[in-house]
Amino acid sequence: MRGLPFLGEALIGFSCDASEMVEAGSHTVFIGEIMDMRISEGAPLVYGQSGFHRLKPL
Repeated sequence: MRGLPFLGEALIGFSCDASEMVEAGSHTVFIGEIMDMRISEGAPLVYGQSGFHRLKPL
């Protein structure tokens, strides 16, 4: 991925080029164009209620 490091156990990794910077109060929001992506197989996690959780079928 363009020679950039990524987390080995992450299900997805991407690199992007910043195309726009927007000032939002005390923060700067960077808008990027994805240039490269790596997708792996596995069960996704979500973060909520101070912890990570696996998604379950309804």
